[in-house]
Amino acid sequence: LTELKKMLNECGEGKQHLVYLSGKSGVGKTSLVNELITTVALNQGIFVSSKFDQLQRNTPFHGWKKVLDDMVDQLLSAQSSKRDQLGKHLAELLGPLGAALIPLVPRLEILLGRQQPLPRVFGLEEQNRFTYAVSLLVEGLCSMRRPVVVFIDDWQWADEASIDLWKNLMTRTTLKGLLMICAVRDQKTEGVHPFVQARQELVNLRLEPAAEIRIESLLVSDVKNLLSDTLQTDPSEEFTRLIFEKTRGNCFFVKQLLQKINEEKFIRYESEKGGWTVNLEGIQTIHISENVAEFMEDKLRRYPQPTLDMLTMAACIGNRFEIGLLCVVSGRRNPMEAVTLLRPALEDRLLVPEHQAFKPIAGYFEDHSKVFFRFAHDRVQQAAYGLMPEANRKLTHRQIGRLLQSRLLLPKYVVCRWYARSLREPMLRAETAKWGGRDDSIR
Repeated sequence: LTELKKMLNECGEGKQHLVYLSGKSGVGKTSLVNELITTVALNQGIFVSSKFDQLQRNTPFHGWKKVLDDMVDQLLSAQSSKRDQLGKHLAELLGPLGAALIPLVPRLEILLGRQQPLPRVFGLEEQNRFTYAVSLLVEGLCSMRRPVVVFIDDWQWADEASIDLWKNLMTRTTLKGLLMICAVRDQKTEGVHPFVQARQELVNLRLEPAAEIRIESLLVSDVKNLLSDTLQTDPSEEFTRLIFEKTRGNCFFVKQLLQKINEEKFIRYESEKGGWTVNLEGIQTIHISENVAEFMEDKLRRYPQPTLDMLTMAACIGNRFEIGLLCVVSGRRNPMEAVTLLRPALEDRLLVPEHQAFKPIAGYFEDHSKVFFRFAHDRVQQAAYGLMPEANRKLTHRQIGRLLQSRLLLPKYVVCRWYARSLREPMLRAETAKWGGRDDSIR
């Protein structure tokens, strides 16, 4: 954290830094980076985060969409005079290329003003134009709001278009004030993975070497400190050792195990004794699979079936999903009905709302169909996705593709990737060709 904060301060002074953050799933990479949010806010900078989705590896720029959405939302939340100044600056910098970003980031038009359509291009040419426009946008933000922190997780699932965009940004010598943090599970990027290749290419292309930070699992002493902070007393050596052995020091597993212990009432506070009573024999009976997804599947199966159905459909949409889109896919009449069904997962913090308007009010939430939710961890999404029969998944992906097409939420060549996950019929290849997109993912 000290090293990250040092680089953050240097970016505030105009430097550019690239950081590779590695470690096993659940060791706390995201939690570490989120410690920078307060410092960035105090310096009136911009902090945005996103992640690539295992189920959307063929969707171009999937991880970048949330980055751009969040950047625009933060600019729109500024005071009107500052917002107008930012909008004018970005409009001058982007020129007509601002229109290339609107299909993926519609709210950007509020800042830039109405954009005139660009000449139609397809495939690689469209992708290159979009990449250049994003580079100009980020450069414009960095010239006015420093530092700008972009944190994107799970690069092992990144598509090649997103990697090309990232490489383009990291080789722009005019881009000052950016702290780019890329988190990856190193064991997932072996061999000829495009991200590994891009990292090797950047070694020769960048003047400033990238920093590498590896996050390790908790030690026994770390687990003891965590339990001490949680219980407000020193835990016994037996209890500490048992938690460590069952979780192997994985932060995500430790959290889930402690929740399970509480649910099973294997730990309770006895006011008469003035301390905690721990049922070590009961904790021994809790089975934690070495596969995180299996562990989460067991937890999800305890939910009511309507809740489980909603979660599996949400998982088909992605790690991050709009509640309004989930309503249409699931056939629910309004967002409040969907949120009510998702409430058990929200209470267990397996789902997280991304909008401040979603705050508990008398045990419920306000109704905003445009609000996004995300799975707290990609392993939770993976578990929910695995609980849906394969045939149902294909039909659901096709339905999502048609909805995105009808609502024009994404460029058509992007929507084709949703069709690619559904029933693999000749019709899909023809439809992709008609739209001018590549159909590599359908082969």
